[in-house]
Amino acid sequence: MSAFNVQKKLKELGVLSRSMRWSKDLRSLTEMIQSGKTPQDFFFEFWCYLCAVRTVQQEIGAVKLVVPNGQTLAIWPLKPGAAVNFSYFSFTADNIDLGVYPGVEFGYKGIASTFAPDISIRSAIKQAVQPEIYAVWDAKYRSNPDKGISRSEVYAFNTARTLLAISYSAQLKQALDDITHMPCFRACGLITNGGFSAEHNDTLVALGLFETARFGTGSEATRP
Repeated sequence: MSAFNVQKKLKELGVLSRSMRWSKDLRSLTEMIQSGKTPQDFFFEFWCYLCAVRTVQQEIGAVKLVVPNGQTLAIWPLKPGAAVNFSYFSFTADNIDLGVYPGVEFGYKGIASTFAPDISIRSAIKQAVQPEIYAVWDAKYRSNPDKGISRSEVYAFNTARTLLAISYSAQLKQALDDITHMPCFRACGLITNGGFSAEHNDTLVALGLFETARFGTGSEATRP
């Protein structure tokens, strides 16, 4: 597989827009691509995030872009930060107001560490309120597409997900289970343009995790 073509992929989603800005220097997506200085893994992670948004839109319900207070443009994180500072897409399921969030930080209850999954579904933002977290995914870009997810990445992700105390509502869980277009979003998991980890399917079943390999290549596969 050739190098991941972010410009082509983002054009396919129709989001190569000058109205979108990134935190810190507020460059547009077009400007970031043209500069050639932004790492490919950043673009891969953001593309996976937008794929999750499109999947929610197509298979669960309408989504709406939410911008931070005082902003008129969509602002996206270049690095993990507080959710209140960034845009997200809101939707409703099971009469719950939810959001599909980019790489924003979550704190663990009673633990000083934080985790910033590349994609998350959580209760819509309310300041000073601990959000309910319903699903998380991490994207793992590989410059060498023959390289797979490592076992350490599987277990690090599972530890973080467990500490976040993921909790599904029955209706949202069913909505995720029914996803057909992109099965990688049926459950928490890891997404890569490379290969699967060496972990056994039975282990992934026991952990309740999915792995999706070759994402964006036309030969995607999700297991277990």
